[in-house]
Amino acid sequence: RGTWHARAGQLENPAGTGVHDLPDGPAFALVGSREEPWPEDDPDSPWNWNGTSRDEQQRPVFHYSKDDIEIRERAIPLLSSGGTRLVRDFTVRSSGSQPTLYMRAATGDSIEPNGDGHVVDGRVHVFVHGAETFVRENLMGEELLVRIPMNFVGRDDTDYEAGFKVEMKW
Repeated sequence: RGTWHARAGQLENPAGTGVHDLPDGPAFALVGSREEPWPEDDPDSPWNWNGTSRDEQQRPVFHYSKDDIEIRERAIPLLSSGGTRLVRDFTVRSSGSQPTLYMRAATGDSIEPNGDGHVVDGRVHVFVHGAETFVRENLMGEELLVRIPMNFVGRDDTDYEAGFKVEMKW
């Protein structure tokens, strides 16, 4: 969508017409179990936006954090014979205890397994690499959650780290 969507006008329009909205609310949450409801935005303990940098190919890298957890996300277009895909490449670090961290990768009326991924509402294909996924019901339909595999690394700059990718095609 344009940069001013739902604001005062459209300053810049996207080059294509295919739009896929990501789930509302926080993308990441610290939850105690797979059954715990996904939290609403928490104004007392929000995720902090820490800016943008560039990777070696000059693609944007988004930085955000909460407490002692830091997340870096690179958005990478992947060109293939089956069409273009968007790969969201995540690095997660924690300098404290090992968190039980989840990501909500997709929501929809129906989320069905399809090969090595999932199909959301019959049109968006989601593939998760390097992490466990599961589908569960919520009040609005279904959601695809990713359990982030935090591994002990014990380096000077961090204690726990995870890397995973969420690939989307629509």
